[in-house]
Amino acid sequence: KGYMPYVESTHVLNYELINLQREFQDAVSAADNDKLETTKDKFNLIKSYLDSVKQNIIGNEQEITLLEKQLNDYYNLAYNTSGKMIRGEFTEELSSDINRMVTDFNAIKTALENLVTKSKEATTEAFNSTNKNLNRSFSNIIAILIISLSIFLIISFLISNSLNKSIHYISRKILNLSEGNLYSENDLTIKVKNDEICEMIHATDMLIDKLRTVLADVQNGIEAMTGSANETSSTSGQLA
Repeated sequence: KGYMPYVESTHVLNYELINLQREFQDAVSAADNDKLETTKDKFNLIKSYLDSVKQNIIGNEQEITLLEKQLNDYYNLAYNTSGKMIRGEFTEELSSDINRMVTDFNAIKTALENLVTKSKEATTEAFNSTNKNLNRSFSNIIAILIISLSIFLIISFLISNSLNKSIHYISRKILNLSEGNLYSENDLTIKVKNDEICEMIHATDMLIDKLRTVLADVQNGIEAMTGSANETSSTSGQLA
């Protein structure tokens, strides 16, 4: 909406200015006032392009306003001068006006060519800037992806490591239990979160504690029975 229409409009202005000059020449060559009047349509067309350039977001309003004034002065001078030439009013003043008309035309043409050059340079600079921003954004995205992936891998490693420790802890407990070893001194001590793994660990520990309690009760019963047997044996000896 900015650079490309601006470049196109400046090109069209330069082209239409040359066509306007040719229409003046054709009108004078044919000594035709009707052709001279048609130059007003071309002039209005050029002014409409100037308005679009002025309203463009990248247009320099002060520069376009100055160019618009130059164009108005040129057209009025060219229109009056061509009319005099068609009517055959050749005087020294007319000769001076013709020279001024040529000078003004060249000045406007030079200004339009400079405008075209500036618009191309601005467009090129905008595209280069956009390309740099694109490359910078792409680099930032890659960096963010690498950082995110690194964080993901670290978190995954920590979670996996925690799960492995928990599972290894449960496995070690059950293995000791299967071997009848309820009082292993090599039990792992780990910190776990409040999750399903933690519940499994607590359930395993509770099972082992209950088994230890049962075995302790059985052992106490055996010891009591052993004491009673010894007493019975002693009594039997005395009776014998």
